[in-house]
Amino acid sequence: MTKLRGMVLGSFVADALSLGPHWVYNIEDIKEKLGIIQGLTAPITHYHQTKEKGDFTHYGDYALMIFQYIKVNQELEKKTFYKNFKAYYDHYNGYMDHATKVTLEQLSRGTMLGSHSSELGGMIGFAPIIYLNHNHMDEGVSEVLRCTEWTHDDPKLLERTKFLALLTYEVLKGAKPSEAIDLLEKEISNNLFNEIRAVKNLLNEMPETIIKKLGQGCDSGYAFPAALYFILRFEDDFKKALLQNVMCGGDSAARGMVIGAVLGAYHGESEIPVDWLASMKHFKEIENLMM
Repeated sequence: MTKLRGMVLGSFVADALSLGPHWVYNIEDIKEKLGIIQGLTAPITHYHQTKEKGDFTHYGDYALMIFQYIKVNQELEKKTFYKNFKAYYDHYNGYMDHATKVTLEQLSRGTMLGSHSSELGGMIGFAPIIYLNHNHMDEGVSEVLRCTEWTHDDPKLLERTKFLALLTYEVLKGAKPSEAIDLLEKEISNNLFNEIRAVKNLLNEMPETIIKKLGQGCDSGYAFPAALYFILRFEDDFKKALLQNVMCGGDSAARGMVIGAVLGAYHGESEIPVDWLASMKHFKEIENLMM
C-alpha cells in the first residue's frame, strides 16, 4: 500500500511543488524570484493568478477531478465522463489550456471527441486511475489510454502514455524504474525505443543543460524524454528529482506529475517530505479518496 500511496501522493505533490515556477522558461528568473526552491511556493506567472501556495496547477486539479469521478462511478464511461468534464469546467476558476477548450467546444456541438493535442498533460490523471485499478493492469492501462484519448487523441502521445502506465505498473510490482524501462524496451516501436535510448545517452549531463536541449515545453515530444531523464538520473532520490525538475523551468508540472508518480511508486510514501504534504491544500481530500 505504501507504494500505491507514494505513486498518488508523489504525483500530486509534484504538481503543487511546480506551481510557483510553472511555465517560467528563463531559469535565471526562477532563481531570482524564488531562489533555490526547497518546498511549495506561490505562483509567479499570470497563468495561475487565481492560485496560492499549496494549490495545484490546472493539471493537478484535473487529476483530482478524475480521482473523484472514478471513485464515485467506479469506471470510465465516455458519455458520463464528458458530462462530468463539462460540468466541472463550467465552474472552473483556474487556467484552461487549449486542449480543454477544444474538447469543450466539441462537446458544445454535440461531438464527443477530444483535441488532437500531443501535450504530456493529457495523461496526468494516470496515477489515480492506476491506484483504483492496481490489481488489474490490463484494465488500468486501457482506462488510462481512454481517459487520455478523450481529451488528447494524438497517436504519439497515446503510445508514450501506454509506456508510462506500463512502467508504473512494473515499478509497483517491485522493479526499479531503470530495470522496468529496460524490460519494456523489448516491446515498443523503433521510434519510442530511439527516444528512450537518446535519453540514456544524456544521463551524465547536468539537468539545466539537458532540459534546454530536450525542450522545456508541454508537447510530449519534449516532456516525455525530459521526464524519463529525471526518473533515470535521480532514480534513488525522490526529493532531488522533483526539486531539480522545478528548477529547470517550462512545463515542470506535467513532467513532475509523471516523475512523482513513478518515483513515488518506487520509493513509497515515506520518501515524500512531510512538509510538502502538509502544505498541499488538498492532502486530506486525497487521503480520503485513497480509503
